[in-house]
Amino acid sequence: MNNNTPNSRAPTITARPSVDEKRRFVELAAQRGVSESTLALMAIRMLLGANISPAGTEATEKRHTPSTDRITIRLRPGDRIALNRRAEARGVRPSRYVAALVRAHVRASPPLTIDELKILKEAVSVLAKLSLALTHTAHSASQTGLLDPGLQKELALTRAVVAALEQRTQDLTHSALTTWESRYE
Repeated sequence: MNNNTPNSRAPTITARPSVDEKRRFVELAAQRGVSESTLALMAIRMLLGANISPAGTEATEKRHTPSTDRITIRLRPGDRIALNRRAEARGVRPSRYVAALVRAHVRASPPLTIDELKILKEAVSVLAKLSLALTHTAHSASQTGLLDPGLQKELALTRAVVAALEQRTQDLTHSALTTWESRYE
C-alpha cells in the first residue's frame, strides 16, 4: 500500500500473481463484467467484511511486515560512494542501510529542525559567554591572590568542562546544519 506519494489519489495495493493466476483472474473479471481492479477491490472488501485470515498468516504478520512506502532522495556528490562503502562494511544493500538509518532517526534521534538549531546556537553563545566569565573570574582572582587554591582548581576544571561542552555543542550544531542544508522541511 502506498498512499504517501504526492501523485497518488487513493491507497493502492500491488500484487504479483503467477502468469496462470493472472490469466484466470482476467477471465473471472470478464465473466462478471468488471475490471480487474474492481474485482480485486470486491474480493478485498469481502475478505475484510468476513474478517477471515488465511491459515498461517497471523504468525507471519507478527514476524515481518513488508515495507511498502517509498521515497526518493537526492544525494550530494560523493555521498553515494560513502553510502555504498558503509553498507558493504555492514554486509547489507545500500537501500537497507538507508532504511535502517531513517528508522533509527525517526524513532530515536531525529535530526534537529531549523528552530531547534536556533536554540542550540543560542546555547553555544551562552556557553561561550560563561566560559569567558569563568576565565575572567579565574584570572582576576589569581592576580589578586584572593582565591583559595582548591576553589581555583575547581574553577579551572569547570572552565575545561564548559569549553568541552561548548565544542561538542558546536559540533552538533554543525552536523545538524549539514543535515538540513537543503532548508526543506
